[in-house]
Amino acid sequence: MMLIKYDCEAEKTAFEWAKQCIDADSSTASRRNWAENRYTFPNKNLDPNTVATRASNRWWNEIASFTLDQTTNIFHGNTPIAHFAKMAWDTHEYIGCAMYHCPSFINAVCHYGPA
Repeated sequence: MMLIKYDCEAEKTAFEWAKQCIDADSSTASRRNWAENRYTFPNKNLDPNTVATRASNRWWNEIASFTLDQTTNIFHGNTPIAHFAKMAWDTHEYIGCAMYHCPSFINAVCHYGPA
C-alpha cells in the first residue's frame, strides 16, 4: 500500500456529486474515472469531523466481517468489502473527500485514484 496524498481535483468531483443530494453512486464518467465511496447520514446535526470519522470507519471496518477464501486470495468486486478495497487498493495514490448538507441527509463522498 502506498502513501496516499490528498487531491483537490478528487475533492472537487466528490463535492460535485455530494451536492446533487442523490442517495446513489455517481457514474464513472461524471467522476472522471475516480473510484468512489459514499455514505449518507440521516442525522443532519452531525459536525464535519464526526461525519468524516464515521464514514471512513464504516468503509474500513467492512473487512472485519469478511472471510477471504485463503486458497485464492483474490478480490472480487461483488464482495461486501468493496468500500474497504477502494481505501486500501495498492495503486490508489490520491484521495479527495467532500460532504454536503442535503435537505434530508448529509452526503459524504470520497474519490480515490487513479481508478
